[in-house]
Amino acid sequence: MSDDGLHQRKPETSGERGDNALSSEEIEKIYSEYEVVEAPDWESGIERGKDDFGKTMSRRLLHWGPIIAMAITLSIGISATYLHLQWWPLNSVGSFLHLSLFLLFNYLVFSNLAQSAFIGPGYVPLAWSPPSVEFTSHLQYCAVCEGYKVPRSHHCSTCGRCVMKMDHHCPWINNCVGHRNHAYFIRFLAAAVAGCIHGAMIISLALYRGLFRAWYIQYGSGEPEVILTVYTFIMSVFAFGLALGVIVAVGFLLIVQLKGVWKNRTGIEDYIVDKANSYERSSEFLYPYDLGWKRNVREVLGTWNGLPVGNGVWWPIRRPTSQFSLSVSAPL
Repeated sequence: MSDDGLHQRKPETSGERGDNALSSEEIEKIYSEYEVVEAPDWESGIERGKDDFGKTMSRRLLHWGPIIAMAITLSIGISATYLHLQWWPLNSVGSFLHLSLFLLFNYLVFSNLAQSAFIGPGYVPLAWSPPSVEFTSHLQYCAVCEGYKVPRSHHCSTCGRCVMKMDHHCPWINNCVGHRNHAYFIRFLAAAVAGCIHGAMIISLALYRGLFRAWYIQYGSGEPEVILTVYTFIMSVFAFGLALGVIVAVGFLLIVQLKGVWKNRTGIEDYIVDKANSYERSSEFLYPYDLGWKRNVREVLGTWNGLPVGNGVWWPIRRPTSQFSLSVSAPL
């Protein structure tokens, strides 16, 4: 079988090291060369269909997580738009383009939230078996799904299914983040952060002009007036606080996600690699899916339409690892 099959060279423990063990120099050379073996054309036995999604769009979105996410977006969007029309009325091309950009961020938040929730991560079919019986000894069996787990998949107790390339279960999209919706999820986070930065800027500038309205009337240069009532002031301050909260919290999550994309690792795989490296070894554990940062980014964000690369079962890897190097049942 080829190098993308079952056989791999495993680092041995310090007490077992032989002539074939990977030295630190060999590991360093491997990491610097990034010799990639493309995904094999083995059958996956998984086809994308209606049952893969599990729930309709309405059932995915009518949940406390997506509802709160959409409510926060609407609160910031409505407040910022209302203030924008006073602070910079639509009487110029610049004003129109500025407000259009902000509304575009809002659209991207809603559309990518919906795509992340509905498309889902991709579920391993119940009672799934690999195309070759030889593979079963290298895969973990899921007693709940009554089938084998594909490489990089993990069982989600919330979804009740094994998820392809599972990163985490996100309550804000009422679904897992995984192979098929990872790009949409990152776009959702990026649009939320960018939109909230833009919205916070609009709200703060409009509030400043509204609070110092008397000064602008007396000493200004004819700037549009921003009239604040008690209600609009409270609403605007509340929306500004929400925007700052999203910038900090979602911004942190976005950084974590981008670091994972850079390394082509999910959060679960980070834990597995750390656990593997904690064992007594003669050399560092070689992570099979780190293909170099450019290829890593393309694996997740490489398509304009957000659709995933590959079938979510068999993956491009780096030599001298195999398709099963990270399987839980295979020796680390």
